[in-house]
Amino acid sequence: MALDPFFDQPTEHSKVKTRIVSKYFSAWSNVMLTATNNRENIAYIDLFSGPGEYEDGTPSTPLQILGQAIKKNALQNLLITYFNDANPENTNVLQHKIKSLPGIGSLKNAPIIDTMEVDQSTVQYFEKIHVIPALIFLDPFGYKSLSLRLVASFLKDWGCDCIFFFNYNRIRPALSNPLVTPHMDSIFGSQRSLKLQNILKELSPDEANDLIVQELYAALTEDTNANYALRYSFKNESGARNTHDIIFATKSIKGYDIMKSIMATESTSRPQGVPSFEYNPSLLPRNIHQLDLIPYFRPLDELEIKLPIFFAGQTISMIEIFKQHNIGTKYMSANYKDALNLLEQKGKIIAKPSADKRRKVLGKVTFADRTMVNFPPFEGE
Repeated sequence: MALDPFFDQPTEHSKVKTRIVSKYFSAWSNVMLTATNNRENIAYIDLFSGPGEYEDGTPSTPLQILGQAIKKNALQNLLITYFNDANPENTNVLQHKIKSLPGIGSLKNAPIIDTMEVDQSTVQYFEKIHVIPALIFLDPFGYKSLSLRLVASFLKDWGCDCIFFFNYNRIRPALSNPLVTPHMDSIFGSQRSLKLQNILKELSPDEANDLIVQELYAALTEDTNANYALRYSFKNESGARNTHDIIFATKSIKGYDIMKSIMATESTSRPQGVPSFEYNPSLLPRNIHQLDLIPYFRPLDELEIKLPIFFAGQTISMIEIFKQHNIGTKYMSANYKDALNLLEQKGKIIAKPSADKRRKVLGKVTFADRTMVNFPPFEGE
């Protein structure tokens, strides 16, 4: 078996993916170590690890995670890492690269490297055992190894979060192929899979993409132990089509907030200050001619319209507005503060303390988390 050509050269897509996983591992491991008072093992599990680096020597996720562990005493002593790839050529290279890492001997638990096929027996194994706090990364080349049961087998236990790669380009045609219906059923559930098969042919590519992800979200929150899910999308070179996504699933609101901040930082555009949660090559600085398209999408205007309706008749703090409304949206705390400032200027809300009593930073009136907001009753009621 030859090495996966995916690892020949690191694309910008793969670099972003690696950064998102590595950043989240850093934050997640800090939370877990603090929660256990640096007394219990935690784990990083990668079921489709690849060879660990690209042909040009750029480290991929496995080596980046181990690099973090080597630099931190608590992780040196408490982190257990498991790397699997069905291709033995990949695992042979990975094993060699791990042995060559400076300081790898400082890890109390040597990395475990395996070459199993991820199938139903894998799912059954993790369903039966208790999984210690673990971050699980699933990056299959296709879709055959991905299933709701696999994700659920990890999320059933405390402290476990899951990140997986969702290849939209492969999923959409598979949904219309009866030969792989069992695989689609395992990802979406049989009823959702059938619904998608019946509807997709009537939809545009963008509409189909939105519906597929919508059904995936529903499956994660209803059929696994995930309370929250997040999506980061990758566009093609023209920016016209979504190609694949990183999906994050967790039971923890803290994990959700951390990952949302990371994905927001990795966004290639921020129309009106609202992160896009996507990597869109057409909007990078080198494609400056495309930037004129951004202002036509005005998400902050939408938030300004929605808040008075959602919170009509309530008096509530800014931080509670954020907590109650932001789940499932692309809006960050700063976006809510901007929208509330605009609503106050237009006389559509009353804030205490008022704008003239709040401090200014660089000429801009601040909106503290504790600032109370009074929303008038909705006129349509």
